[in-house]
Amino acid sequence: MPGCISCNSMKPMSRDPYGSALWPVLQANLRDHLQRRSGRARARMGRLHAPEGKSPLIWLKTGDTQASVRLGAELMGAIRRKRLDARLVLTFEQEYRDQVLPRLRGMNRFGLGFGPCDRPRVVSRVLDRLKPQGLILVDIPPRRHLVEQATHQGVHLVAFNTPPTRAPVEAAYPRDEMTAAQWREAGSAGTLAEPADPATLLVASQNQATLLSLVPDGMPLFWWHGPAREWPAMHEAWQASPLRESALLCVSVEPSDALPAGEGLALTQWTRTSLTAGTLLWVDDPAWWPAVASAALGVHLQGAGRDLLWQVLAGSVSLSGDDALMADFPWLPEMAREWREPGQVIAHWQAEAADPIGSRRRADVGRRHFWEERRRVQGVMDAFLQRVFDW
Repeated sequence: MPGCISCNSMKPMSRDPYGSALWPVLQANLRDHLQRRSGRARARMGRLHAPEGKSPLIWLKTGDTQASVRLGAELMGAIRRKRLDARLVLTFEQEYRDQVLPRLRGMNRFGLGFGPCDRPRVVSRVLDRLKPQGLILVDIPPRRHLVEQATHQGVHLVAFNTPPTRAPVEAAYPRDEMTAAQWREAGSAGTLAEPADPATLLVASQNQATLLSLVPDGMPLFWWHGPAREWPAMHEAWQASPLRESALLCVSVEPSDALPAGEGLALTQWTRTSLTAGTLLWVDDPAWWPAVASAALGVHLQGAGRDLLWQVLAGSVSLSGDDALMADFPWLPEMAREWREPGQVIAHWQAEAADPIGSRRRADVGRRHFWEERRRVQGVMDAFLQRVFDW
């Protein structure tokens, strides 16, 4: 019919509760009110309160991921050590209290809470209430209206670990070469820093010997990480392998997955008793990553976030991964083998167990890469903090 619009040609409506579309914002507000979280709904509409005082205010805006909020808290602590005069505000779209509060102990003159959506009037309200000297976007897709209005008002605008913005920013700090290339093409950053991944600064680089000291001498320990749906195939291969009679296997799954039911010992429930060959250990808390990485002879990652990957490399452990992991980190083949089938992983681990000295030597390549990246990040961070100081 004339004038009729094909459903297939219509763009799907955004469901982002912190975007600029009205309906998702209203839905999220209603849900929060019904769940007695009215404060989150008020914050989403821009009704934020700046910390008391008249000193300059710096706003760090993080997103809904743990990595974003954790990095924001880390940057906020670093800025406080550099800028004792400033009031600091950290907003997020999802709360991760355990990641934030330990990093902010002893701080004063700061605000912490849920952030605003990107509705134009809401953005105007927030900027009027906070009157920030600087705005730092932390590991979050740029919000168009916020970026545009902040730029128009002359706010110092910095993008840290974010995709390119349309509006110009004072400086951009990309985490990898791919993002840096996107920023160069966009041409919207006044200063484009050398790509460096700040996730390396959040890694526990010191080995924890608790787990290793309770593994019988000479018994190898391996670690498999991946989606829960992939575990049955790996479990079957492990059960059929001679390693089951002579080694330990640690297992972890993606954060959104539940640990598989059945045999095994959760590390959070472990009472530090001695471990025997064939034991399955569920790595059910990221706090155990450093200990497992430093104790393992081999680790296989079927996809993984940056935090986990860097922790494994810092542990000086022989690493392998699937094709998805290699695609996400193009530099990884220099220090890790690619295996797609559980049988290949088991065979690789058997070879590593037969040559532990060679395995450690190969693993040191990954550890050296970790430290090179961390030193690079530290240089970038020093320049970033000097920029904030100069404001």
